[in-house]
Amino acid sequence: PISFTLISLGTQHLLAAESMLVLLLETVFGPVWVFLALGEKPRVATYVGGSALLLVVMVYGCLALRDEMSPNALQPPPEDEDALVLNPQGGGGGGENTHHLH
Repeated sequence: PISFTLISLGTQHLLAAESMLVLLLETVFGPVWVFLALGEKPRVATYVGGSALLLVVMVYGCLALRDEMSPNALQPPPEDEDALVLNPQGGGGGGENTHHLH
């Protein structure tokens, strides 16, 4: 009961992908706890699967950290909404290159 409460509270503060990866770690560490408590040795497939999951979690964490540390992540988005609009006539979206038919 306590573990489910902590899981449900913790997932409220994470993105969905991060929550999924954290919950996958429970699957990875289950055999470790069984080995430590009961001495049951995992099969080779367990090592391979656990290693793959740990690798995915580590790569995701490194990429997320890299994105947080990038200079673009620290800059606020542009305030001018027209700067985000692409104008097919080659302008910046401000209407300066607008053609009127007479």
